[in-house]
Amino acid sequence: MVEITLIILGIGYLIYRVAFEIPKDIKRTEGKIDMLSLQLKEINLKLNELDKKLEQKQ
Repeated sequence: MVEITLIILGIGYLIYRVAFEIPKDIKRTEGKIDMLSLQLKEINLKLNELDKKLEQKQ
């Protein structure tokens, strides 16, 4: 009887993890990816500005 209870609790915990905690991790990861994308765009703009300045000096 104890084994069955532990198995049911284990399965319930796995369902909880899949249903609630993993989507939270995915949202956090998406937020980090969005932040990195914005930083990459800023770096790209700065590099383009530097490239234009170098071209004007030549």
